[in-house]
Amino acid sequence: MPDVLAIGPLAVNAHVLVALAALLIGLMVTQGVARHLKTSDAGMGWLLLLAVVIARGSFLLRHLQEYREAPLSLFNLRDGGWDPISGWVAALLAMLWLTLRRRRRSLPLWAGLLSITLVAAGGQWFLWVQSRQRTLSQPALQRLPPMTLPALDGGMSDLRQWPGKPLLINFWASWCGPCVREMPILMAARKRYGNVQFVFVNQGESPAQVHTFLQREDLPTQDVLLDTQLALGRFFDVRGYPGTLLFDSSGQKIASWQGEFSQATLAEFLRALSAPAVASASSP
Repeated sequence: MPDVLAIGPLAVNAHVLVALAALLIGLMVTQGVARHLKTSDAGMGWLLLLAVVIARGSFLLRHLQEYREAPLSLFNLRDGGWDPISGWVAALLAMLWLTLRRRRRSLPLWAGLLSITLVAAGGQWFLWVQSRQRTLSQPALQRLPPMTLPALDGGMSDLRQWPGKPLLINFWASWCGPCVREMPILMAARKRYGNVQFVFVNQGESPAQVHTFLQREDLPTQDVLLDTQLALGRFFDVRGYPGTLLFDSSGQKIASWQGEFSQATLAEFLRALSAPAVASASSP
């Protein structure tokens, strides 16, 4: 997953870095313009707070059912559950209101908001172009490889043994805190999304270590594969854990995710598939 920057054992999503850089540059521009005009830059902090609250709240409303089932996950801001467009629109409307009240003093805020927009949009566009170029230049990496891995329950498992069924591959390790936190969510999701095949590929640990972990956490061993040599992880350039790849029913990679899931962000992730493919097993 090349959209991840690996710094030693730490893996940081490049899209998050772009967002943080945009916010920092926006704050610097706001302060610089305010000094130049000899006016106040007050309000940018509140503006950003409003955008963050609306971005989180909008995502929450879209996934109210998932958050009702796991209300504490609402406070897990690391799960990636944001609606940036809603946050940006809220900030824009707030800026229009502030402009009507104090036109000259709003100029630094407009400069900061414009800077955030340009940097964020430019950074995301750059990452999209890079991803698109990799897709075109390395088509083999966009499909399931002809690879078999040992299954924890015994025998060998072919990654392409589920033809005609969407496949979610989760890369994890027992020493990885976020992996441990999201594992029960992913295991339980197999029942909710009965038409999607979930596979859990452990990275670099022995069968005994994996068995011990699953028994301790009271998790099933079904569909757990062992990638002791990190062959599959290296094939897909997985740079940090947990990492998740999603393939459609033809074996084509259609989405990737770096970091842990909540129930809500997992539901959002699976929207990359067609509606019938992610229908709950209990749906009529």
